[in-house]
Amino acid sequence: MTKRTTKQWQGIMQAHAEYAGYYLTLAQLVACLARMRRKFIEAKKMQCKNAKVGKADWALNQIQKLYRIEKQIKDKTVEERYRIRQEQSLLLLLQLKTLLDKSSLTVLPQSLLGKAINYAHVTSRSEVKHFITDRIYDCNPFPVIKC
Repeated sequence: MTKRTTKQWQGIMQAHAEYAGYYLTLAQLVACLARMRRKFIEAKKMQCKNAKVGKADWALNQIQKLYRIEKQIKDKTVEERYRIRQEQSLLLLLQLKTLLDKSSLTVLPQSLLGKAINYAHVTSRSEVKHFITDRIYDCNPFPVIKC
């Protein structure tokens, strides 16, 4: 996308938060959990093999639960999806946000885990909430990804 077309873009854009150019648009940004998930997978690979379940594992588990809910509700009406997301997904996102808030104070920001936490923290503040509150969005624009 060129600078010219980026600034003119309006509507809904489901994308990741790392490209600052998206914030120059008039679009409503909606996050994709796939990118957030990949960041935690990278961080988990660097964990010590003998380590107990860590923050990356916990975050991946929360994201996995969100994907399971989405799989269960994919054929439901928009209203049913909204209700189930309010009842189930919202709590998982709040728990994830709590972990991110606490962890951002104790994890080295330049570590892979720190980068994953920062990315998820920035994304969860704004764009992730849309798939809970705006009814029509999916948490992942790539339905072929098996999680």
